[in-house]
Amino acid sequence: MTRSCPEPQLIGQLLLREGLIRLEALEKALLEQEKSGLPLGEVLIKSGDITQEAFYEVLSRQTGLAYVRLKDLTVTPAILAEIPAKFACHYAFMPVGMEDSTVTVAVPRLLDIQTQDDIRLLLKKNIKMVLASPKEIAEAIKTYYGVGAQTMEKISPQLAQEKFTSVQSQETQDLVASSEDASIIQFVNQILLQAYHDRATDIHIEPYENELAVRYRIDQGQNRPG
Repeated sequence: MTRSCPEPQLIGQLLLREGLIRLEALEKALLEQEKSGLPLGEVLIKSGDITQEAFYEVLSRQTGLAYVRLKDLTVTPAILAEIPAKFACHYAFMPVGMEDSTVTVAVPRLLDIQTQDDIRLLLKKNIKMVLASPKEIAEAIKTYYGVGAQTMEKISPQLAQEKFTSVQSQETQDLVASSEDASIIQFVNQILLQAYHDRATDIHIEPYENELAVRYRIDQGQNRPG
């Protein structure tokens, strides 16, 4: 007689079983997840029903992926040079290590097989996944790739050339120009918002052939605006 393998438990069931959340909190979080589209863990952490550490320790056991704190890791320039910002932004992962032909990427959850195959094909490398929170991944992308990395990729000439054919109607050209204008405005807003949060007194933009450096001058004695 063939014995069927038990289906893996859902993360919510595991959290309940280990007494980390209450049933009422899970039901409320599931409703919020349905409305917002956010991952269940992010909803529970944001509401204060569970700590980030506790949630990802359980998720780590469920998926078999190690949980890492990105703030404790240092990503080398060699790794960043191998992984374009547009891939990291699009798939919401942060490259954290590389050995031979395998790159280690921090992801907020176990990626499906199709996405894993897509990343392998794009990077031409094998991938090893580790877990990290979405917030830490977004902060790491900003720290290592720069403020507005995702926006800059949207308006880069190479990406525009890939998305649009060389023969376009005037209407299509107007739409492209409008989209690029909006992306530029978004990029400038991101720079200004970061300057506000860092209490910067000056912003220096240094354009190079293949990249744009944004530097902030921060006066430690300056009070945050009210």
